[in-house]
Amino acid sequence: MGVEREKYFLSLCLAGVSFLTLREKNILLKKLDSAAALALLSIDDIATLVGRTFRAAVWNGPSYVREAEKAERIIKAFGIETILNGEALYPALLSEAENAPFMLFCRGNASCLSGETVSVVGTRRMTREGKEAAFSFARDAARAGVTVVSGLAYGIDGAAHAGAHVVWGSSATFIQRTYDQLTQDLALNQNPAVIVGSGSIRGLMAATHQGLSSISMIANIPNMVYLAPSNAEEYIAMLDWALEQDKHPVYIAIPSGPVVHAEGPVRTNFDELNTYEVTRQGSKVAVLALGDFYDLGEKTVEALSSTLGIEATLVKPYFASGVDQNLLDNLVKDHDVIVTIEDGIIEGGWGQNIASYLGTSPARVLNYGVKKAFYDRVNIADLMRESHLEPELIAADVKQVLGL
Repeated sequence: MGVEREKYFLSLCLAGVSFLTLREKNILLKKLDSAAALALLSIDDIATLVGRTFRAAVWNGPSYVREAEKAERIIKAFGIETILNGEALYPALLSEAENAPFMLFCRGNASCLSGETVSVVGTRRMTREGKEAAFSFARDAARAGVTVVSGLAYGIDGAAHAGAHVVWGSSATFIQRTYDQLTQDLALNQNPAVIVGSGSIRGLMAATHQGLSSISMIANIPNMVYLAPSNAEEYIAMLDWALEQDKHPVYIAIPSGPVVHAEGPVRTNFDELNTYEVTRQGSKVAVLALGDFYDLGEKTVEALSSTLGIEATLVKPYFASGVDQNLLDNLVKDHDVIVTIEDGIIEGGWGQNIASYLGTSPARVLNYGVKKAFYDRVNIADLMRESHLEPELIAADVKQVLGL
């Protein structure tokens, strides 16, 4: 173990010793060369080194080492950064406090701590005026490049975070690991953060890096808006709308595969949540194709026409987080089969929500996606074929259901 590594682990041990002051921890950090040396000390040894008698302190050196080992595993697992008092990223104003923290634990952009900041705190039981004030104050501060500092409580703290309008992008496989933050920090507080995520059946890699559960996990969180664009222009329009609105956290699924461009104007306003669009009017069979699988929906409609002579209806849903009840109620009046196609697992997904809503209707619902499983470096073409995610196979299923 190198010298720097020894000192880092020693500082991690000292951070957990609650009865030592900042000054005393710094003394021990300077005088000792390792956590092992700290573990060998008695309480009297520590008193001699720092120049103070400890009357009620309970000391068990090896136990602090074990706790530091646990902490280090958590730090590595969650990508946490540690900042010692006195280091460049440690907030200057905080360092002036009488007994400032010996070590800070940070996730995200730690450089925000060293810039201009403003604190917004208040009651959990806020008035409408208080909520609006906290939101607008934090929004204006963030737009001016000032870091907004607040707690994680419901109420004014949540309104402040909402005003700051966080934007974050990552692979969906990693976003899935932040489920608690998505539900508690964003959805519960109606924090209008914007999250963009990439993850697709078409881009599957190792079993540890899959985003196939993002629809079933994220789209079913209350207050969360999950948008699924089918082309580049829709993606930009959705991003612009998400940044302007202030009522909901928004997840936008980045389209997979080659960049697809819209052939005409695209929808730019998504204020009316869970409203789908009929892009091709037909009858008997309706194909609802979500997000980057809209192209598969277009090809399926063509296959139904060429192989069965059925001029099917094509629907672009936009939203994975809700059901367009009015549209579905109208579809079942003259459609016998409803086909849903999505880029993710079927179980708990958007298509099954459609099927649940239509459960008492006479229409048959066919859901297409992949079965839940850990797919490890599979052949994508084979998986698509096995899942019947091919126009001709979907058309064959429709033929069988209709008894043609």
